[in-house]
Amino acid sequence: MGFCKYFLFLFIIFCNQVGARDLLTVATSPDNPPFEFYREGKLSGLEIDLVHLLAEKLDVDLKFRENEFSSLVMDIQANRADFAVAAFNSTAEGKK
Repeated sequence: MGFCKYFLFLFIIFCNQVGARDLLTVATSPDNPPFEFYREGKLSGLEIDLVHLLAEKLDVDLKFRENEFSSLVMDIQANRADFAVAAFNSTAEGKK
């Protein structure tokens, strides 16, 4: 997925979750540089920066929930997170 398409996809998901709330919980697995990782003790990366930018533009606060990559979708399904950022990729197995 091209960067612009990815950003638009993330923006649509983000806006859909904002509604009347002022705090969104974001699930992530910070072990995938350059997308999500720790730099000098701070959660960093391309996707983390994008989420912060969107939050700033939409005037909402963020709370990050860290978990194993394999548990991120379950965090959303169990309402422990509003959405996840973790460099999800499409695979042939996943399309089944």
